[in-house]
Amino acid sequence: MTRQLLGFSHRSPLQPCDFSVRDTIKDLVKLIRPVIGEHIDLETMVTDDAGMLHADPAQLQQVLLNLCINARDAMPSGGTITVRAEQATITDPPWDREFQTEPGPYVVLSVTDTGCGMSSAVRSRIFEPFFTTKEVGKGTGLGLAMVYGVIQQHHGAIQVDSDPGQGTTFRLYLPSGSVEPTRDGIPAETPLPHGAETILIVEDEQLVRTLGARMLRSADYTVFEACNGEEALYALEHNADDISLVILDMVMPGLSGHEVYERLKLMRPSIKVLFCTGYDPETAHTGGIISAGHHLLQKPYDAPKLLRAVRAVLDDKRADSRVPELSV
Repeated sequence: MTRQLLGFSHRSPLQPCDFSVRDTIKDLVKLIRPVIGEHIDLETMVTDDAGMLHADPAQLQQVLLNLCINARDAMPSGGTITVRAEQATITDPPWDREFQTEPGPYVVLSVTDTGCGMSSAVRSRIFEPFFTTKEVGKGTGLGLAMVYGVIQQHHGAIQVDSDPGQGTTFRLYLPSGSVEPTRDGIPAETPLPHGAETILIVEDEQLVRTLGARMLRSADYTVFEACNGEEALYALEHNADDISLVILDMVMPGLSGHEVYERLKLMRPSIKVLFCTGYDPETAHTGGIISAGHHLLQKPYDAPKLLRAVRAVLDDKRADSRVPELSV
């Protein structure tokens, strides 16, 4: 919730770079396929000219995940989600004045569902924080507010087409990146670090925990998962000799990250900990951890950022008081 509010209020720090649109859609399919369920078909369409984007890849991935999950929820009986990417040169912008963008070349990312659609009254409020049409306990009303904030922060725009019973399409207009380099001009990629250690990931948000665990297992780590502080302490008590690192969310229901950390240290003083948070690093919620010299990983994160941070803590590399921003 905090991460989504920070996105809406433009406080979540951006780490923009040029990256391939086609690769982004491929990564999204790997992440979203297990989440949307077998009753929903997932189709992708990437035109040959889709090219490059200049954006924060972790933030954009979170935006697309939010839109796909909303599309899933609009189709409880099944349907189709289509994710499309294409280039467009806009001369007469088709969006409202609140998006401060200029005519020019854009990458257009669209998410279309065949679900229940929206009335004009609902459509006019969907980006309001805490507005939701879902049942109590099914959503915070912050997902689309976060989408809105992130797209504005990228100097992009959103266009929404929807009618009751006709499905919904979200179109995201984002500035194009630089021209994709030729093969001779591509620098050799640094392989992502792997390991054989055992890691405990403690995260109360199921989607974040599941994706984080999947990223770690893909890098050959053994992973235990815990959804709260109590589960984390139980896991460490019964696997104390095996666990090399605890990835610990700082803000959770029940025991906070600080409280869990203090108890972990009593149980096993040598345990290594990587704190995670969706809060702004300048707030008091993370300041104590940074000043104490602990490693901190900012959410949302992608696989390269997570795996490099994990390897840095396991190898005890402390060039700074916290793990650098390395970018889900």
